[in-house]
Amino acid sequence: MQTGKLNRATLIGSAQVAVFRTHGIPRPTLKFMKGETVRGEQVMALGYGYGQVEPILRLAHVSNPAMAYESEPVESIIFDNGFVGGQSGSPVINSQGDVVTIATQSDEHSGWGRPTPELRKALKKFL
Repeated sequence: MQTGKLNRATLIGSAQVAVFRTHGIPRPTLKFMKGETVRGEQVMALGYGYGQVEPILRLAHVSNPAMAYESEPVESIIFDNGFVGGQSGSPVINSQGDVVTIATQSDEHSGWGRPTPELRKALKKFL
């Protein structure tokens, strides 16, 4: 948030993403989606890619809600559009404004993140 003043935040833990409790910043809390991620669903990532001070919006669709890789211990959600450099850690939200995942990796063709149930489980003690 660009306000021209510094705000205090306390790191309360991390589990694949850093979790901060902010002080004096009146912002709504994002909610994780309920239910399963659906192939073809339109989503968007809003984050500060390329080191910009203004957020960058990337639209995508869920290509595969549960793709497994031999090199990864868990499944990932795959999107048909890549995120830009610096958007890792940004929320990926659906049309209802609920978090589908957190942007974790990308290439020039696709992006991916961990399934919502895995993130919810990892962050449960902080939420």
